[in-house]
Amino acid sequence: MKEGMTSVLAARIFCAMIVLLFSCRSIVWSSSSEFYDAYWLDEERAVEAVLEYLEKYPFPPFAVSTTLKKNYITSLCSVRVRTDDTIQNCRARIEIPGQLIGGGYEIHNEFLLVLTTAEEPQIERQIVAVNLESGLARTLLKTPVEGFLIVQVIASPDRKKIAAALKNAAGEYRIVILDGPSTGAQDYLNGAVVVLRDRELQMIWGKNSDRVFIPSGDEVLELRSAAGRTTSMRAQRFPRCSYPPTANHGRISEGGRTYFRQDTDTPAVIGREKDWRSFYDLPETDSISELGAGCP
Repeated sequence: MKEGMTSVLAARIFCAMIVLLFSCRSIVWSSSSEFYDAYWLDEERAVEAVLEYLEKYPFPPFAVSTTLKKNYITSLCSVRVRTDDTIQNCRARIEIPGQLIGGGYEIHNEFLLVLTTAEEPQIERQIVAVNLESGLARTLLKTPVEGFLIVQVIASPDRKKIAAALKNAAGEYRIVILDGPSTGAQDYLNGAVVVLRDRELQMIWGKNSDRVFIPSGDEVLELRSAAGRTTSMRAQRFPRCSYPPTANHGRISEGGRTYFRQDTDTPAVIGREKDWRSFYDLPETDSISELGAGCP
């Protein structure tokens, strides 16, 4: 009898300790970080992006399947990758308030990012340009603007232009081609109005950096910029592949080198993408039925 009571008491004490442990972890915010991604600038340089934030468990324990997070900081680190695949660690990290949700392109010696400082990315987003040498960051555009939220930014193959896509709640896109980073909100609204049919947004730069292609339903749109406005028409000939969307596009280098890191506590591993095809080697077609055929 006593042994049974002792077992019950021990079980209750154990359960109480578990509840107390989770209760404490539900009260106190602790610092956490995770490796987000790496972006190649060329065959020898890459930028690591790490998300830092405060985290705690919900209360009561197991109320939801994830932890609560707040106060995001995006930490960037420029590294040099040697020919023998070893990495020269960065000298200093650049910290920017907000959570990284897209971007990762170098243009005019700046690194373009799409960030949000809101807890819900669908509420607020901004385009930020970071000088990797000085560490200075500047905001190019805060959205929503006139109901449009920034969803994607891609630099041209020659790194002189950007294609930016904004979207409103009705599913309408404004897509603009700009001659470099701009801080004028109206510049981003002077884009072509695009309503996609049966497809997710895919922007693909032309190899000469003079146009952008967007598959939509049973056609491909061709966007060009002139006199500060972007216009669209039906493309007669277009890239057969949507990936990679531009040269030195980020996660895989133009030469096919990959950059993988499990987390912030493990070293990065440099590899090579199998059967990789350079952006400039991707085929073109005039048939919508061949779209995506034989692509990486």
